[in-house]
Amino acid sequence: MLSCVQTCTANPVPDEVAQDFKNLVSETARTGKCSDPSRLAEYFGRYGTDLLSQAEIAGIERQFDIFAPILVESQRPPRRLSYDVQALYRKHASRVQRESMLHSLREWLTAPLLAAPWGGIVAPSSMVRGEVQRARVIAAEMLSAWRDDSAGSLMATIAASDTLLPEYAWHLDRARLCLTDSTAKTFIMPRGDGSIQLLKKVGDVEKLLVQQGNLAHGKSPKSIKPSVLEEIWSEIGSSVVVENTGWLGSGQCIVLEFDDGVRACLDPTEPGHVVYTDNTSLDWRRRLTLDNKALWSWVSNTLARELPR
Repeated sequence: MLSCVQTCTANPVPDEVAQDFKNLVSETARTGKCSDPSRLAEYFGRYGTDLLSQAEIAGIERQFDIFAPILVESQRPPRRLSYDVQALYRKHASRVQRESMLHSLREWLTAPLLAAPWGGIVAPSSMVRGEVQRARVIAAEMLSAWRDDSAGSLMATIAASDTLLPEYAWHLDRARLCLTDSTAKTFIMPRGDGSIQLLKKVGDVEKLLVQQGNLAHGKSPKSIKPSVLEEIWSEIGSSVVVENTGWLGSGQCIVLEFDDGVRACLDPTEPGHVVYTDNTSLDWRRRLTLDNKALWSWVSNTLARELPR
């Protein structure tokens, strides 16, 4: 039985802890040997790569074979799963290293977890169960990204549970489908050259909303006819993904709701840029900045017309 009894770590990381983490990463990258693998695995398991600079991450990549077992250990229950650690590991892992990570991720689907992952809530019990379910489904998403065929039966066992919350059931089903079809329940698929592929037609949109806030925290939604998308649909598909410049959103957005449960959000930021988010992953930081002046103008004008300030 796996258990984790500790307080929530939502507060800022103490400077001395962050510096120790960074120093240990730099030392390991420089010497090719880790003086304290357990401590470093604990840091990755609590903070992912959030506290590390690009130079420190480059050091991990140079000495990947040294860091690989530490990263694997950091992703085992009851530590906190990290999408960033997974992306870094997947970029460099050999076949043998891939199997090691898959073994750690499968534990999340089978272990009888009694408490939330590190940094999660400790009470009440109903919320702890929700955090455990969330962690299991995040692991399922990660296994799906690895195309781990053997995870399908494990996901099916979780899906059969009558205690699975509806918001996680949809994501679990998507993870299972994506094991064999990476385009399942997906609207926008970025390509390596920065272009995007639209995997849905305008007729797949069941509802179109304009609202205050963002996708996760929308207020005062107002329905408009989905047919208005026809004039801009091709512009969405011709957009180019660019680096996020850090501009804040407008505080208003357009939400597309599709017939398979996918929800996507278009939020205008600086002139020419629209931030795209959707509900296809539990990674709340996942977003794309789309560069397209015509799309930006259409979204901005539609919001100004439908939601006058």
